[in-house]
Amino acid sequence: PHWNIRLGNITTNADVGGDVVVGLRPPPAWSTPRWDRRHPFGVFVRASVVGMVVLRDEFLDGSTFSASPRVQKKTFVGVASAGLGVRIGRVILEWQAHDQSLTFETQPEPHLFSTLSVTVQ
Repeated sequence: PHWNIRLGNITTNADVGGDVVVGLRPPPAWSTPRWDRRHPFGVFVRASVVGMVVLRDEFLDGSTFSASPRVQKKTFVGVASAGLGVRIGRVILEWQAHDQSLTFETQPEPHLFSTLSVTVQ
């Protein structure tokens, strides 16, 4: 499980969610990954869900200090993700696909995107 609270001029929101990671020597859930010389290879899959309450988003609500274009944003937003990862020596490479629910009223369809991360231990 995880949670975040963000207070800022670009975004103010809170989220709560959870991850499930399974595989052969996946990265640890609650600590910084450490290099294990005895087991230099690992492979894993990750799935997660996150629910967000969005109080303010500069990109949807418009400028804080002057008149600007804006849209009617959604207060509750969800994201479901799934991905694959591999660890080779000190390097972890992970790809995830994300499906984010509608973030504003006139959005034609949910936002689908992916991320690629590289971690060097």
